[in-house]
Amino acid sequence: MEVMTKIIILIQIAIIGILYFLIAKYQSSKKEYSKFVVCLALITILYVSLKLLFTFIHEANHANTVLIYKINLIEIRFLKFGVGATSFGETGSSLIESNIVISGSLGNAIILTLFLLVTITSRKDLKLEIYIPHYIIFSAYLFEEIKYWQTSIINGWGDGWHFLELNSLIDISSTLLIITCILWMEVAILSIFFLYDLYTRVIRGRINLIQMLKSMNLFSKKSKKK
Repeated sequence: MEVMTKIIILIQIAIIGILYFLIAKYQSSKKEYSKFVVCLALITILYVSLKLLFTFIHEANHANTVLIYKINLIEIRFLKFGVGATSFGETGSSLIESNIVISGSLGNAIILTLFLLVTITSRKDLKLEIYIPHYIIFSAYLFEEIKYWQTSIINGWGDGWHFLELNSLIDISSTLLIITCILWMEVAILSIFFLYDLYTRVIRGRINLIQMLKSMNLFSKKSKKK
């Protein structure tokens, strides 16, 4: 995963950890601590398993598009963890090749968006410790798929750069600006929804945050003297 994606996930985990810690301390219950451990374990499992799955799907999207256009599919290679490559014959058209190039990330983005929408619409029926990891990982991989194109264009390799090579009339700086805007809009919208949902489901729904902090004497001068 990109460094930025990891940072976003770590910030989200920290928020969840602090949240469960405060509730557990307030309720004097080990149950809330165990929920955080379940969240952390699921995030780790989902990260490893879905990284391999979405790498496979990404390359399968390329391969399926090649076959739809009845072009010779040479091979699909998985070079290392989370990295793959699809080789195919001559297309004879920059438009067809552009469609093949964009299909990998586009297919993954559609699948991830659907998974995310299902998770969001089912959130009231899911336990919080199940809902949170799925939301974080699906949103993180959606971020990662868009970020891949930005990185590809900047570094001069991969799908993003190859797409611009095939479409020389498209301005690189404008494309980067559009991708960056989409990227941070996605981060802002999903993060704001995530934090608001945590607030409504956990804090407002179960415990008043101000009362909780006061009852724990976190802001009490007397508690410091003791």
